[in-house]
Amino acid sequence: MARYVVDSDTLSYVLQRKGHAIARFAEAVRARAEIYLCPVVYYQIRRGLLDKGAVRQLQEFRTMVGNFLWADIDRSMWDDAAEIWVACRRRGRPHEDDADLLIAAYARHLQATLVTNNTADFEDLGVRLANWVM
Repeated sequence: MARYVVDSDTLSYVLQRKGHAIARFAEAVRARAEIYLCPVVYYQIRRGLLDKGAVRQLQEFRTMVGNFLWADIDRSMWDDAAEIWVACRRRGRPHEDDADLLIAAYARHLQATLVTNNTADFEDLGVRLANWVM
């Protein structure tokens, strides 16, 4: 069974019903894929919708995420994110976005494919990637 973690950019496309993302998301649901909502992504989306006062989208988001699987970020994921940060730095490609590192560690620990339109931000973080926007 397929297992996915959906990044905030792709989730935004789904909420806005843009591009191929909505069709690919619906396809994953029909296939009974396991779709996890990373707590970091939940935070990013919720704060953005609250800031914009997007009441309708906030309600749609609440409804949608009720169908996602949830796993808290545990200490091993925090440790992995720190190790990814150090490895990137030592390779000469410092990665300063802690949110991306935590999302990557989360997907790695769940052995899930990270669904993102920002593949360049995650290419060297040791996580399987998929782009549902293209």
